[in-house]
Order: sequence, then C-alpha cells, then structure tokens
Amino acid sequence: MPSEKLTSILAHPVPEEGREVEVFWMPTTSGKFSLQSAFGDVRQTRHKSMAFTYIWHPQIPWKVSFFMLRLFLRRLPLPDRLGKLGFQLPSKCFCCSSASVESIEHLFANGHIASVVWNYFGGLCGFRCPGSFLRPHIVGWWLRLHDSETRRLIDRILPSVLCWQIWKARNKAMFEGVQMQSSAICKNIFSEIQSMVGIHFKQELQLQSFHHLYDRSHVSVGRIAYKLVRWEIKETGRLILNTDGCSKETWALLIGLQTCKNRGFENIRVQSDSLLLVEIIQQRIQCPWEIRREIRQILKLLEDPAHLSHCYREANTVADALSNVGTSHPHQQVKIYDSFTMLPRVARGAIFLDKLGLPSVRKIRRL
Repeated sequence: MPSEKLTSILAHPVPEEGREVEVFWMPTTSGKFSLQSAFGDVRQTRHKSMAFTYIWHPQIPWKVSFFMLRLFLRRLPLPDRLGKLGFQLPSKCFCCSSASVESIEHLFANGHIASVVWNYFGGLCGFRCPGSFLRPHIVGWWLRLHDSETRRLIDRILPSVLCWQIWKARNKAMFEGVQMQSSAICKNIFSEIQSMVGIHFKQELQLQSFHHLYDRSHVSVGRIAYKLVRWEIKETGRLILNTDGCSKETWALLIGLQTCKNRGFENIRVQSDSLLLVEIIQQRIQCPWEIRREIRQILKLLEDPAHLSHCYREANTVADALSNVGTSHPHQQVKIYDSFTMLPRVARGAIFLDKLGLPSVRKIRRL
C-alpha cells in the first residue's frame, strides 16, 4: 500500500460504536454509487464558458438551448454551411426583399428582419448593439449590469429567445410560405419572455407591452416583510446551548455538547441557526457520509433530537459573534470563557441585549 494512503487511513480514529464496516462512494454525499458521479469523477473538467452558462439558463427551454449551442458552433443547416459540406443549393434569404445570400450572420444579425428586431428591443431597453456581427449582439446583452433582478433576467434570456423566434419565422417562411414579419416576431418574443419571467418569480403576468415588463416599477418581484425576532428561553429550568453554523457546523455542536457533559450540565436544549444540520439530526434529510461519525456522537450526547431546534441568525447573535472571533483565528484551539469579563466585547454586548429582551429585525421576502 502506498505510504501516503497508509498515513491517511491511520489518521482516522477507530469507531467506538462497534458498527459493521461500511463502504462509501466518495464522489456523492449519500455514499451511494451513481453513474453521474462516476462520469464527473473520471472526465477531464474544463473551465466553464460564460457563453454556455447563459445558453443553458434554467429558464430557457432545452430545445432553445440546444439550438443556441448549434448556432454558436455554426452548425445550422443554412446554405453557407451546407455549401462547405459539398451541398450546393440555391440561396436566397427570406428576410429581405433583395436576393441576399442566406447565412448565419445575415439571418440573425445584419439582415433586414434581424436588424429591426435587435434595434426594437435595444431601443426599449436603452441598449445599442455593438457592431453588426451576431456574437457582439448576444454578448453585449449578457454583460449588461443592473440592480433590478427582473432586468438582469431579461437581459440573460432575451438573446436566445430572439434568435429562436427568428429561426422559427424563417422555417415557416421556407416550409409553409408564411412571410417573415418583424412585428410578429417581436410579439412572440415578448410573449415568451413574459412567460419565463412569470415562472421565475412565480407570478402570472399579463402586461400590455415589453416596455412595462422591462420597467421594474411595473413588475413586483415579491413583497418585503419584516419580522422581530429575539433570543428566548423556551422552558424554565433548562440550559440552552446555542451554536452557529458559519463554519464546520457539525463540529461546533459536537464540541458544545461534549463541553456541557464534561462540566456536568444536564437537561440541555440546543438551538442552531443551521436549518440543514437540524434536519439531518432529526432525520428529515439524509446525512452526508462525511459527517456521519460526528452525527452519531451528537445523537448519543443529545439524548432526544427533539431537544434540538432551529433559530434565526438574528436571534443567535452571541454565538454568531463568538464564531466570528473563532474564524479570525483558525489555528487556535477550542477556547472556553469561564467568566463574563473574559468574553470579547462584541459578545458581551450581544448578551446584554438578549438579557434586556431587545429584538432584532429580520427581512423576509414574500411572493
């Protein structure tokens, strides 16, 4: 056995619970083998392309994403591409009155129909397409910056929807004899984007124009509500252990329970601002194999998983303050404060506010 493997194995403590040996498939959190994880483990990954990230946007239908992939790779069955494969066909575009050669750049970027459509949406959104080639048109929309989530979403999906609708109109003109019209294409683009935006924000939108859709003052992305939360003692006669989930949440809870046991504290109730950890311990979701050993130790010390509850981060300010101190000194061992005066000033202030019962404000977005 290689020496580095032996060192890694010996670094793991022998389980004390006497359970049978388990085999884990490490590329998955569940420890179970899957073909997807095996493929991800053996394939040679590359840096993600910005273009592919926007092409495969979650709100864009797969058929449109596949079309955009073929468009970027210049593999659409247009006469200019077929000619390079040895198929010489008569070529005349359907988007202009003049007998222009049908090519990718002409159909989607600088032809009459394409120019009208790009300029129409660019004018409504205050954006002027750079140059006359297709890629600058598309990338220019993708790179725009906005404070509005609605406008950011529209700028990400509009180039794909626009090219898709031009392609559909071109095919109707070629196979069904329906003349390409920029007004009809713009109407279809608006309808499809409005549907995508509504699905994204879980709203049924019935706006009259693209201008109203793009104006963030006309599209509500959810109401903001505020809730007052405070640290509270749920039951008298119980000690409360608060842990913060900012880093190694699992270890924080385990060390806290071990410290309470070593000091003779019993009848403990635990609060954690990590909802994920609470659901794992209460067996609502599957436990990742990496923390299974720690979770078993926690369950032994906790006695009853029902004694663990979730609390908002705003009601967990003392643990949050102490965790910030701990993460600022990552090489320091576990530190125990035996008196109130030894605590960091920020933690003493948070304890004082909790003692007075002063609440914190939590912002909640409601759809």
